[in-house]
Amino acid sequence: LYIHRDVPLGEDSNYVVAPADGFIVDIQRFGQDHPLDRDNPLSPTVPDYRLTFMHSCTVFTIFIHLGDFEPAIAHKVGQIPLNGRWSASPGKAIKVKAGEPIAKFGATSFDWSVHDANTILTGFIVPEHYESEEWKIHTVAPFQYYSEPIKSDLLSKMLRTVEPQAGKIDYDIEDTIAGNWFMDGTVDYSGNVPPTSKYWQGHLSIAYGYIDPTQIRISFGLDTGINDELYCNICQGAYGVRGNQPDPATVGPDSGIVKYELMSRTDEGSYQGREQVGDTSLGIFLVQHLGDRTIRVEVIPGKAPNEVAGFSDASLVYRR
Repeated sequence: LYIHRDVPLGEDSNYVVAPADGFIVDIQRFGQDHPLDRDNPLSPTVPDYRLTFMHSCTVFTIFIHLGDFEPAIAHKVGQIPLNGRWSASPGKAIKVKAGEPIAKFGATSFDWSVHDANTILTGFIVPEHYESEEWKIHTVAPFQYYSEPIKSDLLSKMLRTVEPQAGKIDYDIEDTIAGNWFMDGTVDYSGNVPPTSKYWQGHLSIAYGYIDPTQIRISFGLDTGINDELYCNICQGAYGVRGNQPDPATVGPDSGIVKYELMSRTDEGSYQGREQVGDTSLGIFLVQHLGDRTIRVEVIPGKAPNEVAGFSDASLVYRR
């Protein structure tokens, strides 16, 4: 979940509280602090922490982008430097009861997720690819753990109305192009794409909108050559498809070369509005399933479907 708030007026006195009884077992501090109001460079700077709660032997929750800790917790963990880490030694985990304050917001939003070691998501064909973020394949919908009326109150705030209402991250379907792909030569989810260490540059996702899953979404970590700032300032590498066809779940080894016309997305201010296909054609995405969990892809910016015959030497191979 991504939880947002308005910039506080005056002193920031609100704390994020523990969702359930548990133990703080790990805290990491990112390499850079941030202004409380990211749109105001004169705003006071706050730290940026990632915190792991252990609620049972199998259920964990993770907070990302927390700010200053509640004083009692801050006293126990001490000063954590930039890029530093605090991990609980045996018997030193910090016990926290449900509803007790943990930390302030790191800015105006934070991430929160629930993970159950007894659950393994079936939509990751090769779960071993995610060992660098071992919690990812165990991500579960958080709402099932809440009692009423909190559960209904939270669900009423969700922008997504389609089940599963908490969304989905594992879209892989065997023998189709649907799901996650990694550039040939990179090392699973962790990358890397020489000469940088930006692991996401090796990623490609052919999936669906997170609010409106009728919308096909083709998302690149690598620079596509499309000028997002000029043609789709909300895209950030994640593009719509004209007509939302063909469904990636139907494209396989027998489909040959398939052309998707990449489109902008509408910018209506709301998150729901940004999910719809815009009016600006951005180029062509060519994809061919080669079998053996391998695809060939290429993005040709600024071209219409009838202007593209097939792959060039600039095409890339991706694998599961």
